[in-house]
Amino acid sequence: MQHIKQMMQSHPLFHSLPDFELDVLMEHSIPMIQAKDHFLIHERETRGELYLLVRGLARSILINESGAEETIHFYQPGDLIGLLHQFSDEPALFSVQTTEKCELLVLPKGEFHRLVQKYTAFAEKLTIEMSLRLQQLYQTLAVEASQHPIGLETYPYRKKVGDLMTRPPITIELNTPVVHAAQEMINRKISSLLVTEQEELVGIITEHDLFQMIPQHSSIPHTRVSDLMSRKLVTISPEAFFYEAMLKMINNNIKHLPVVKGKNIEGIITLRSLSDFRGHSVLTLVEKIENVDSLQKFIQINPLIISFTKEMIGGNSTTWELCPILTEFNDRLLRKIIQLAEKEMINEGFGPPPVDYCWIAMGSEGREEQTISTDQDNGMIYGDIENIEDQKTIDDYFNKLSEKVVFGLEQAGIPRCKGGVMATNPHWRKSLSGWKETLLNWFSYLQTEDIRQFTIFLDFRPIYGNINLAKELRKMLFTEKRKHPLIYPLLVEDDAGSSVPLGLFGRLLVDKKTGETLDIKTSALVHFINVMRILSLFEGIEDVSTLSRLKQLKKKGVFTEEEEEEIAHSFQILMDLRIRLHLEQIEHQSPLSNTLNVSRLTKHERIQLKKSLTTAKWLQHRLLRMFQVKGMRI
Repeated sequence: MQHIKQMMQSHPLFHSLPDFELDVLMEHSIPMIQAKDHFLIHERETRGELYLLVRGLARSILINESGAEETIHFYQPGDLIGLLHQFSDEPALFSVQTTEKCELLVLPKGEFHRLVQKYTAFAEKLTIEMSLRLQQLYQTLAVEASQHPIGLETYPYRKKVGDLMTRPPITIELNTPVVHAAQEMINRKISSLLVTEQEELVGIITEHDLFQMIPQHSSIPHTRVSDLMSRKLVTISPEAFFYEAMLKMINNNIKHLPVVKGKNIEGIITLRSLSDFRGHSVLTLVEKIENVDSLQKFIQINPLIISFTKEMIGGNSTTWELCPILTEFNDRLLRKIIQLAEKEMINEGFGPPPVDYCWIAMGSEGREEQTISTDQDNGMIYGDIENIEDQKTIDDYFNKLSEKVVFGLEQAGIPRCKGGVMATNPHWRKSLSGWKETLLNWFSYLQTEDIRQFTIFLDFRPIYGNINLAKELRKMLFTEKRKHPLIYPLLVEDDAGSSVPLGLFGRLLVDKKTGETLDIKTSALVHFINVMRILSLFEGIEDVSTLSRLKQLKKKGVFTEEEEEEIAHSFQILMDLRIRLHLEQIEHQSPLSNTLNVSRLTKHERIQLKKSLTTAKWLQHRLLRMFQVKGMRI
């Protein structure tokens, strides 16, 4: 049996176990011989064993949606068979069959449970191993799905700018007379020209620039392109995606984007070309937001945002494509609401804001991850007041302003926060000094009931007003956190207090009383958010979005490139499932919630969910080990 022990010692899963534990494991294991073509695991079976393949060869087989047989993986000596489902109460997702005579060792379920409970590093490696298996299974199904696409035309949100741009680019020299530029646009039936000097891009001139010259027609003959062109260029790479071009146009209020690669001018993409590819729905929505002239009229906007979300999801867009655009909508919406609220305050005789202030978003909006059902999470920082007697008068002003803003957001379909995390609540509306005092109290006396408030605050992002107030507060946050290292175990314990709904060997732990459901936000997404938040605070990373934090953590070496990819993909799967769930609830006019009915998922979606939950579980184990939080098992 020595050769079998050596085989186990060479398996990455068992590296963290002491030698005597391998002896105990082998003592309770049973050797077995199976003939060629024997099924070790049958698809749809709910019981079975965990095997170590000692000699021979086996393969895992998946019956895909079209009924065809797919080989997922070949097992060789030293591989474990049955990790994903042999200890699960759920039906197996695939079969495992020997392809030649095999010698196996049946490993005991009870011993695996004991080792997981006793050794955190072993539990973490087991979770990683299962995640890799699920990733492989998911990729097999994804390839199958791509070979059998459903539906006809889809929206081009995943198309590259290089595929959509107009080429070759039409350029004109810097010192060309404007009349020649106008004639060139007319002849070529285009609305802009890229301006060059010695073949280098230096500006852009558009038909709008020419229209502005008409009132001064007497000077046109003497005007050069250099006198009218826009020198502040906004450009984009041909490798950028369609949705990124839309975002740049929205953010910069422009209709023409030069496409460049290095110093080379590759082409141009315009609002007109985006409209040809249905991009006009984005820009139409932006225009409607900007044209709203009263807080009551924002009730017209929410159906348009839902309709747009349906368009993108219907075009198979993913979270990383949808969330930046929804965030831009929500930020513009909020800024417009605040501007109208300020006008109402003036019209009602309260005057303009008495001191500088900064409106901050927190929660999912702060992290740029807001979806359809998200409620409000916001706050306000206002400038310090020299005369303490004026404190109440000024706070009363901002209370009235906040109430108008919160009302406007309600009209736009974003409900009030049930927990009161809004600027209408004095706890979330304070002077800069008041916020600093609260921050010091959190660090010094953080209690269980304060942890949720502190974590909400950590995701704050300035939206409107004097952003220097927010910057100063964040600077203090990262200065003070160095003095309070004990805060990290508290945050880790808080996350570990909510377990991932996944059994030891991949069984989904659902609420059967409600029909096999789980809360996709509080039992799944929250763990990705918490882990990235805690590690970013520890590493001094100021980014607030989950994926941005992950990217920065990878740059600092906290995660490898492969781990970053796995975490990002798992997080996006959960976000996609959540958005699709909300759209389905809207379609059936049901109350919006995060309760996902697992029994209604397809095989593909079920594998995706398991894969993501396995990654969440691994992240929790990693936090426990990193911050040495003992006495807890997830």
